Amino acid sequence: MIRENEMEREEEGASSYHDERAEQIRKNNEVLRTYGIPTLVKDLNTIAREGTKRKKRRLEETIPATNGVLRSQSARISQSDAPSQFDRPCMSDNGVEIGNEDGAGGEDNQQQKKRDVWKRTRMHSVYDRKGQPPVPVEYNAKGQPVCENALEFSNFLCTVVKRDIPVKYKDWREVNVTMKTGLMTTLRKYYVVDDKLKDWVMGSAHKKWRDFKSNLKEKFFEDSKTDEEMKALRDDRISPEDWEELIKFWRSEEAKKRSQQGIENRSKQCVMHKAGSKSYARVSEEMFKENGYYPRRDELFVRTHSKKDGTPINDAAAKVIGDIEMAIDTNPELLEKTIEQGDILSHVLGREKNGYVRCIGIGPSPADLRIPGGQKLKSTKLQLAEEETKQAWRANEALKEQVDDIQHGIQLRIDALTEELSQLKNLIVGNLTS
Repeated sequence: MIRENEMEREEEGASSYHDERAEQIRKNNEVLRTYGIPTLVKDLNTIAREGTKRKKRRLEETIPATNGVLRSQSARISQSDAPSQFDRPCMSDNGVEIGNEDGAGGEDNQQQKKRDVWKRTRMHSVYDRKGQPPVPVEYNAKGQPVCENALEFSNFLCTVVKRDIPVKYKDWREVNVTMKTGLMTTLRKYYVVDDKLKDWVMGSAHKKWRDFKSNLKEKFFEDSKTDEEMKALRDDRISPEDWEELIKFWRSEEAKKRSQQGIENRSKQCVMHKAGSKSYARVSEEMFKENGYYPRRDELFVRTHSKKDGTPINDAAAKVIGDIEMAIDTNPELLEKTIEQGDILSHVLGREKNGYVRCIGIGPSPADLRIPGGQKLKSTKLQLAEEETKQAWRANEALKEQVDDIQHGIQLRIDALTEELSQLKNLIVGNLTS
């Protein structure tokens, strides 16, 4: 009986609450109608629904029919001739824009081929770290990056080169030294870059700058087009003034001779490696982790010029690998020789080119590695400048050590004073409570 009375009171209370709430809503609605707000809300809801419907129609119109067959984005772009797909390529997670890499036919096949190769490195993931502690970059004994973020470091350097080094210069040596040293300054905002990496950074920056100019020419330049037509094709990363200088140079006889010489040199390169974007230094580091020792250059050559099943990638690579095996059989003592003494690869392929060492990569030169025949005589002026630079660097390192020692001593003194103050505080508190 008591339980029934309680339930009746609860029902009466709930009914009273709902009645009061309904009455309050009615009064609020009267006030809203006075200001015409219900009509306004209705109009806004109508506009929102119509906008949603229009957006849905536009979306349906832009989605191409697939006929039930799944295709990659590059395939969809190649079948759609809309330039907007090229102007706004999709971004992948690693900061690289994905463009159309497939060939295409049509009236202007050459221009289409140039347009198909479109990848722009953004590296937002690195630029977003601005203000955060720099990330360390590990390197080997030759001053080449070999860490897990080596590819990221290299790609980030590429964006800095394209942004900070003008393309108007004909030769890398014409670029102002301040601009080159500025690359190191920018890199050190995001990475811990040791001075021993400087040769690799400068060598890699030179190659990236040269490749960037080459890609621009391959993508945009046509000798049959007028200067005005070429100006309209300007890449948005290039200033109008630099673009005009670049067009002027591309039309010059000097540029044509360079281009022809480059084509001839490229046609002679029959032995191509399969390492892709992975440097020889990184492949060497991987082999060290696998085998427990750093590979010889001939072992590195075989690794980077063979397929997964161990067979050479082409006939030219097979010939060199065969010559290496023959050299080991006939001259086993070559296995004990270092690169400075003339190793197996030097015996098979001959002298190194100027400024580059085969199966070593960017950074050290033949002179740096003391390869026979790779050292050149330097002028006295250059020798003196290099010696002064070395002395200044050593003095700077000594000064850094002194500063570190002073800071360490100060920190020890601060810690001791902090401990004394803590003991004094405890003593005072003890006296007050006693």
